[in-house]
Amino acid sequence: MTKTMLAALLFSSTFAVQAFDLISAGEFGDELEMRKFKDIDAVGATRDIPPPYPKIEIISPNLGSEIKPPVKIEVRFIGENGVAINPDSFKVNYGVLGIDITARIRKATEIKMDGFTAEGAALPEGKHSLKLTLSDAEGRTTTSTLKFKIIEAE
Repeated sequence: MTKTMLAALLFSSTFAVQAFDLISAGEFGDELEMRKFKDIDAVGATRDIPPPYPKIEIISPNLGSEIKPPVKIEVRFIGENGVAINPDSFKVNYGVLGIDITARIRKATEIKMDGFTAEGAALPEGKHSLKLTLSDAEGRTTTSTLKFKIIEAE
């Protein structure tokens, strides 16, 4: 094997993104059934409590654009008043059913004190809602809901 071939092999394997199912088709079907009883048409991010609290900042996906799978989810955590973030407290629940998908995120990426980036999240076409929960070292907890729409991949 030549040096060029070896370099190409190493480069391609180093930067390959492993796709992962954030939500299965069956879970999405169950979610659609439950939505008949609850409206989640809004697209955006909301926060449930007033400051001071740790902040959850959504970097990606860009909520103002059409989102095609696979999805890059990039989130930053910001401590308030110098209080450290507790990354072990981070949880993600999906939709009105509240399906705990935290383990799927943790399997795809490391949750750090300053946030995470998970690339290759597979989601079915349609509307989705993720409830992100995070606490700081003083036990102050914040919840942010991320709502977005996936359009059909080309």
